[in-house]
Amino acid sequence: MKPLPFKSIDLFKYTELIVDKQPTEAEINAIVQSYVATLQPTHIAISIPLDSNADFLAHGYVPAPLMIEDFTRVWIEAIHRAGVNVYYRGTFSGIKNMYDFGFDKTTPLGSADTAMSDGQTTWIGKASHWLNTHLGSIQTGDIIGIMPDATLNAFDGNFFLPPLDGITPQMQYLSLNIELKKLSDMMTAPIKGVHTGYTANLYKDIMSGWIPYIYGSDVNKVVAIDYDQEMSPLDLEKGVNDLFNEFREPIFISKFSVPLISLSTNDINLKASEYFETFARLRDKGLLVGVNYFDGIEYNEGIFSIDVNYNTIIGPEGNLVIDFFKKSGATPPHPQSDSIQVETKPITIEPKKPKVRPQVAGLYVARKEPPKKKRILVKKNPILIAKPVKPRKKASSYSLHDHDVSFLTKVTLYSVIGADATQITNLLTHSALANYTPYAMIVFTLIVAVCHAVLDGK
Repeated sequence: MKPLPFKSIDLFKYTELIVDKQPTEAEINAIVQSYVATLQPTHIAISIPLDSNADFLAHGYVPAPLMIEDFTRVWIEAIHRAGVNVYYRGTFSGIKNMYDFGFDKTTPLGSADTAMSDGQTTWIGKASHWLNTHLGSIQTGDIIGIMPDATLNAFDGNFFLPPLDGITPQMQYLSLNIELKKLSDMMTAPIKGVHTGYTANLYKDIMSGWIPYIYGSDVNKVVAIDYDQEMSPLDLEKGVNDLFNEFREPIFISKFSVPLISLSTNDINLKASEYFETFARLRDKGLLVGVNYFDGIEYNEGIFSIDVNYNTIIGPEGNLVIDFFKKSGATPPHPQSDSIQVETKPITIEPKKPKVRPQVAGLYVARKEPPKKKRILVKKNPILIAKPVKPRKKASSYSLHDHDVSFLTKVTLYSVIGADATQITNLLTHSALANYTPYAMIVFTLIVAVCHAVLDGK
């Protein structure tokens, strides 16, 4: 039985939908304490919108009794005070048409490099403003996963990233993931052990190929995915296996709950137990590193409810969540660096060090294998002594900067999804090309030249 690094409870019902009907600070503390004492999670997820208080007032909503920034701070402090970490899953109201904001289809994407100067005029600029506002509250072990499920309206004409200068919404969305990850790394760098790049995508959009996202790169270390709640336990298990086989990265199910509304109590216990048995198998195989369990709005679809005296009333699946978390280990998540890096190692998992030969009077004691052969085996075949992950290409001997990595990743991604040379050129013209090193520019020139040659030959 393996431990589960991320055991999270999603308090969507207390955080996203009640900005103008907020619980008091005392109620927030009581809610958090009840969940932590009952479930023993490592994280609590909050979905408070990322918009500023001024934005809410401009759209006719008055966050009360606290300004939205203070409401967010109180939740963060209450969760940390309870001894667990925060999983940030808020998004902007204009992406989901919440609080009468409508669908915002005019704000441009922006970039991490220009976010501070962009202010609130771009999506990445808005994210930068939110991170800067709450940077003093973010702690080691917290998870940055803002703007999740952003493809919900990608196919109904209300997508927040419409076509721009020949750049498709799909290409812009890939760039969003890259820039959001880069921004999070830059801004949380002084705080060691913050988990970045956990913005969840919808399972169906990943596996359909609409998002050909390279999770097995330095962009994201984990496949954070939100699952269709109508999936059967069998489909869920197959889905996690398919994702792992595709990306060779562990899976974090960042929102999931069992669909139980129409079931009787006996059927609820039976069906829910099948899902938790599936979670346990995936956990023990090492494919699953976390679950963020969505606590439903109604009693019969939730883990538990809290009465007016803050007494906990366990719901139908509550005991199953408690048992699963308990059996998944009590060890909190280990801080790790999720920063974008180019390493000279072919994979990120360190191979076991070869044993050092003992010396006697300046001479090595004879062994079966010479040390040179042992070192070559480790260097050429790290996969033989490491976990089965997809090996990464060795980095160039040249020194590449972070903006080069972002640049080359974009070009590669857009080439993979079939963008023509004109689209690639249009996209990168909007970037600060002058900042890239000569080596990066050479690669860019070669890629565009090849794209033109292929198109001319058609």
